[in-house]
Amino acid sequence: MRVLRANLDAFGLSSPQAEVRGGDALAALRAARAAGETYDLVFVDPPYSRAGELEGELGALLPGLLAPGARVVVESDRRAPLRLTLAVERERRYGDTVITIHRHATEGEDGRQ
Repeated sequence: MRVLRANLDAFGLSSPQAEVRGGDALAALRAARAAGETYDLVFVDPPYSRAGELEGELGALLPGLLAPGARVVVESDRRAPLRLTLAVERERRYGDTVITIHRHATEGEDGRQ
């Protein structure tokens, strides 16, 4: 987390534009949903061994938290990738790791305004 914060500082980004949150991701997403928060960019890097068990709840929670056109960047094991129901914009493999960039629909793409 220290490196993430240092990178944000280097770009001159601070709250409310960018925030690093530690702890249980699902609990943080539930709290964000309850607070009515939305995001433009989300990074998901769960322990590879838990990706499968997190897939369903992440897939249910994330869409309601994403602004139109938001990106979700997922890192997972290529042998058991974490798959979300969001559209895949790009996917790259690096050894045993797969990085998938998902894009949330923009207004009008999914029929909502």
